[in-house]
Amino acid sequence: MLHAVAALASVTQPRLFRRQDMQVDVEVAGQLTRGMTVFDRRREMGAPANIEVCVDVDEQGVVDYLSKVLAGG
Repeated sequence: MLHAVAALASVTQPRLFRRQDMQVDVEVAGQLTRGMTVFDRRREMGAPANIEVCVDVDEQGVVDYLSKVLAGG
């Protein structure tokens, strides 16, 4: 359930999250990594970013947001 709260907070309280554009792909040919999602954080693949990834969160801010929502405010 907390993942759902974080997802909701990321949309309604975007200031609580730090995002980074990244190139993301699914590895389909690798012997050890087949089927894994690969995030190119260092931009070594040379492909343009195709997704925005939350890389940091103000945890206390999300807890405060949840408390406020549950209290009806």
